[in-house]
Amino acid sequence: MSRRAMDAVLFVRTKSVNLENSLREARWFVSAELRGIDTETVVIVSAITLDETTKQKAVES
Repeated sequence: MSRRAMDAVLFVRTKSVNLENSLREARWFVSAELRGIDTETVVIVSAITLDETTKQKAVES
């Protein structure tokens, strides 16, 4: 294999490895972001439920 061909193969392999690492990191960041959104949603829903419960108790009193 010529030196030029070898350089081309190594370049493609390097790009492939770098892309795989980038995708792995991207998946991790997306998962973390989705967990954050889920956590925020739970907090908001809990606050709404607590607020509605408090209002209901005030009406019953």
